[in-house]
Amino acid sequence: MTRATRFLLCACLVGLLALSCRQHAEAADVDLLRKQMGMNEEIKKAEQLGDFEKLHRLLLEMRDLTTYREHEIKLVGLDEIDFYVQDVELALGFTGKQAEQGQEELDHIRQARVAETVGDFAAATENYQRSLELSEELYGEKSYKGLISRISLANAIRRSGENVERGIELAGQASDTLKELGKTDYHCYLEVQIALTRMYVRQKNDKQAIETGKLAIAMIEDRQLRQVSTYAEMTAAVAQALNHEKQFEGALTYAIKGLASSPAEKGKEAATYYQLLVESGKAKFGLEKPEEAVRDYALLVYKAEENSAITKENRLEILQEYAKILEKAGDAERLEIANRKIESLQRKIKGEVEFTGEKSRYSN
Repeated sequence: MTRATRFLLCACLVGLLALSCRQHAEAADVDLLRKQMGMNEEIKKAEQLGDFEKLHRLLLEMRDLTTYREHEIKLVGLDEIDFYVQDVELALGFTGKQAEQGQEELDHIRQARVAETVGDFAAATENYQRSLELSEELYGEKSYKGLISRISLANAIRRSGENVERGIELAGQASDTLKELGKTDYHCYLEVQIALTRMYVRQKNDKQAIETGKLAIAMIEDRQLRQVSTYAEMTAAVAQALNHEKQFEGALTYAIKGLASSPAEKGKEAATYYQLLVESGKAKFGLEKPEEAVRDYALLVYKAEENSAITKENRLEILQEYAKILEKAGDAERLEIANRKIESLQRKIKGEVEFTGEKSRYSN
């Protein structure tokens, strides 16, 4: 073996060793996060059952797991775990009237969650309101339980579609309390920013949606959770708000972030992916890149056409958006084809099924 060959072989081995070490380090970095996420599911089950003893044990196990590993990527830190443990230990000591109120609070939470699953958000709101009153009486307004109850009520109000201002007020109070307590690195603070962003979007308050959405996105990125569906949802919300504000460079940046997270492209969950394509196209058009914008919309139309979970009404909306972009781009040929598809789909929606056998030239 020549000297040059030996040198090359050593260099390759060093490179492979470095790659292996880096991959091992990356896996180790998210090991705590994965374990905490798994334990969090068990914690949620114990919460639903009202099993405070099991909940206490699980939280202490999570605390032991996290001790000496605070530097790693994680879902929750020791302070947030202790913040929750404090309330659970208080609940374990309840007797008499307090024990009855504690059970009543849990019953209202369970009833609220059942109501949410069947879409009865008025009942969910009513039960969360009562659970909030009880949790603040039992644990205090600035307790973990009190803050989580406030966030849950805000989310139920948002889903009901009524009195969003009240939901924003509740979530804003929780956010302010966490700031006051110096707990802005907590996972529950992230949950508040997500809740606020969703409500600001519903309220069409673009400036506030941008502020809270960007904060939520940064916190999700810090936790290495870009693959969760909420990340794509938040990037779509911020991109939309930035487009409304004619901040097209920023809108495109956030749309690309969301698309890079590989959101679901099929099924009912594809709505966020479609919105990201729309916001990307709008941003590109605003940046005077009409051909690139048309490509985004053409891809959107193709993806919607092959998704059986999308309703005809939603397909029609997408085609109509596509037609608007084609008209602005001055693409008469493709606009004519899009308009024919729109007319055909409108007839189908009205019950006049049309069999044409025509295939879109843009389906490939």
